[in-house]
Amino acid sequence: MSTQTQPSRGTVVIRLDQRLFYGCVATIASLLLLGIVFFVGVQLGRRSRPAPGPTVFQQPGLQFQPGVGQVQPLQPGQTNPFAQPAVRQARFPAGDEVPIGDNPRLALPELAKTNYVYDFGDIPPDEIVETTVTILNKGTKDLVIKSVRASCGCTATNMGADVIPPGGTTQLRVTYDPTFNNDAGKQITRQVVIESNDPAAPVVEFTIRANVLNE
Repeated sequence: MSTQTQPSRGTVVIRLDQRLFYGCVATIASLLLLGIVFFVGVQLGRRSRPAPGPTVFQQPGLQFQPGVGQVQPLQPGQTNPFAQPAVRQARFPAGDEVPIGDNPRLALPELAKTNYVYDFGDIPPDEIVETTVTILNKGTKDLVIKSVRASCGCTATNMGADVIPPGGTTQLRVTYDPTFNNDAGKQITRQVVIESNDPAAPVVEFTIRANVLNE
């Protein structure tokens, strides 16, 4: 922009420089273009964003009903399926209804009579107790015991032969030490897990139970 003064008339003439004018126009156009691009991008982003899935509520007394899209109060006597703990599934040897075929098959004949639970009953708080469990191979091929483990360091296992021929047996000795975790005055349950090459039940378990008396 240039300024010229005419002394004869005492007036000021202002002339806008052409380059400055076109620069202002270009700047304004650029800002408008950026605004349009930003607006279009926001709209496309909203359309491509997946809709939020339904929320599962676990608040006591309420349940989320799939397909309804809202929280409904529980009816009298009705339980909230989302608030229930997972049920632990027991793993037992395959029963006689499962065909043996040309396979090894693990059986615990003595524990099958007590639903695979051995109860030591009342025991002193400072005395190690033990029992012997018979493992039977009722299949037609060698049964290979891959591992035996207990759910707690207070329980130990010791097995005889780890390869059992068809019709043969081996003895598994299980001991429980109530002093390991100071279980005096408690009713305890522990699991013993056996892994083998039985194709029908490769992992089985049984439970030992005891009522540890106070001192």
